[in-house]
Amino acid sequence: MASKVQARIGEWRELTAEIIAATGRDPQEIGAVSVDFLQYSAYVLLAGLWLRAAARAQDALEQGTEELAFYQAKLVSADFYVRRVLPRASAHREAIEGGADCLMALPEGHFAF
Repeated sequence: MASKVQARIGEWRELTAEIIAATGRDPQEIGAVSVDFLQYSAYVLLAGLWLRAAARAQDALEQGTEELAFYQAKLVSADFYVRRVLPRASAHREAIEGGADCLMALPEGHFAF
């Protein structure tokens, strides 16, 4: 799990730098990518929190906790999030990489159609 989350964090940093650079070239970029960037960020942040919870659960299990089922459930839930939910961040990354030009291509007057 840790390697997948670390990879996403690295990707998040790169994506952030790309957005900042693109916004310098075209101020429309920030508005065009804002929603997808926030959603991408949320997926990655939650993955980090699940990883932290999994690490604490693993520590508790190794120390012989009496709440075995609770901590095992944390590990299973973290694994589920990383394997089944976190990949959804990729769709937001791809939308961000689509840029603002396709959003701004339609002239304002055409919204009346």
